[in-house]
Amino acid sequence: MTVSQVVNNAQLYDNQEIQVSGIVEELIGNEFYIAEGSDRIRVIPDNIIIPNDVYNGSEVVVQGEFNASNISMKVYEILTYCCDRSTGV
Repeated sequence: MTVSQVVNNAQLYDNQEIQVSGIVEELIGNEFYIAEGSDRIRVIPDNIIIPNDVYNGSEVVVQGEFNASNISMKVYEILTYCCDRSTGV
């Protein structure tokens, strides 16, 4: 799912395990936001280390439990794209 799909239907996904793709913003310490346009979800890694190739502006897919009350996810998996899809490399 996209960040906007989740944010715009937050109650539908509350306390559900979901997978969301978006762009990393505000990577500080062990937390960050994933964003799509003006929609954002706070990402809180749960007993995992953020991969080295996660940085502000990178595209990721996170999997975990969504919390509608504070628009956040406790995630146990962070996947990154291996290649720059814009150049086809």
